[in-house]
Amino acid sequence: MAQEHQRLVFNSGAIIFQEGEPGECAYLIESGEVEISIQKDGTQTNIALLGPGDLFGELALIDNKSRTASARAASDTELTVINRDFFDRVLEGIDPTIKYVLRLIIKRFRSHQDSLISPAESGEVQLETRPVDDDFSSAHELAIDRIRLFNELKSAIDNEEFQLVYQPINRLEDGQIVGFESLIRWHNPQKGIIPPIKFIGLAEQTELIIPLGAWILKEASEALQRLQKQLPEKFSRDSRFSFISINLSAIQLKDMEQVDRVIQILSDSGVDENYVKLEITESLLMADAELASAALKKFKDYGVTLAIDDFGTGYSSLNSLHQFPLDTLKIDRSFVVNMLKDPQSHKIVKSIIRLAQELEMDIVAEGVEGHHEVKELLNMGCHYAQGYLISKPIPEADAIQFLATYEGW
Repeated sequence: MAQEHQRLVFNSGAIIFQEGEPGECAYLIESGEVEISIQKDGTQTNIALLGPGDLFGELALIDNKSRTASARAASDTELTVINRDFFDRVLEGIDPTIKYVLRLIIKRFRSHQDSLISPAESGEVQLETRPVDDDFSSAHELAIDRIRLFNELKSAIDNEEFQLVYQPINRLEDGQIVGFESLIRWHNPQKGIIPPIKFIGLAEQTELIIPLGAWILKEASEALQRLQKQLPEKFSRDSRFSFISINLSAIQLKDMEQVDRVIQILSDSGVDENYVKLEITESLLMADAELASAALKKFKDYGVTLAIDDFGTGYSSLNSLHQFPLDTLKIDRSFVVNMLKDPQSHKIVKSIIRLAQELEMDIVAEGVEGHHEVKELLNMGCHYAQGYLISKPIPEADAIQFLATYEGW
């Protein structure tokens, strides 16, 4: 079986697959042209000529039937393989009704396939070109982009194209650095830096987040140990520095087996768990509160500290938060950046700080960009700040230098 992210090259005239062969994958044309033909009354009849951006062999993604047509490279052609495994993983995440309708459409297409190829019967064959319907074309482009991104993401994990950067978290009282949040960046050789918002969702849906999340945990743990080795004085009893935080995904909390996997990776790395803070978003906690509570308790028993991230964007309350063994509450930046000009945002920030104080949690305001915000947050009782006022996310070497030389406000 061809690898999901593999690209294949066919010389002009080469057979890609033949009618009647088992089908296990589809193909995306990257360059060149592909001729699709069928056998009818002993004659090979061309029914489509496809070019870059077109998919073919797609029925193999839906069922286990044999190929119903043949495909031949009409010119030197490069193809990306799309295996059924990828499609099955995506299909598992969609609504069962949509899945049923999709299967039904294919079943009916199979049963009436001869009538659907009526031009071949009459001998008046028109080579099929890409549909011009705007809605179809839009959906087509989105699907192609997603397939390409999946293939590139899988390849990026294998080729170690990712990097962690670190954003300081500072004590509001004096500006001293107390920790770093680790954030992932993808350096794609062709497209440059791809932000997490573009690929994390797809990684979670296809479960590529499992190897990617494991890499993040391992890399952040190793970075923490390098930091301890180069700046041991920052880890003394008198130092303010106390953690590196690592974001967890929904998949890493979906069951206790994944929770154990996170703990095992941290344990195998040899990192001091007392300096590790795991961040979980508010929406993730509330999706399955019972499971989340059990998972967080296990993390706490292991020895790490815990933070709820992006607080204020969901529907948590005092009654729901108290059931989780959390140490830190991070106020979502959307409220912090607007609090000095929007009374409603100011009220929300003030209420969140009061809530965290009642729960005896540390409070971090995200998105702090000015000293006026620092002053107002201090007046409201906030403890820590994270944002561009202090520093943008920076590579590990710069983070070490920053920690060594930065003296606060």
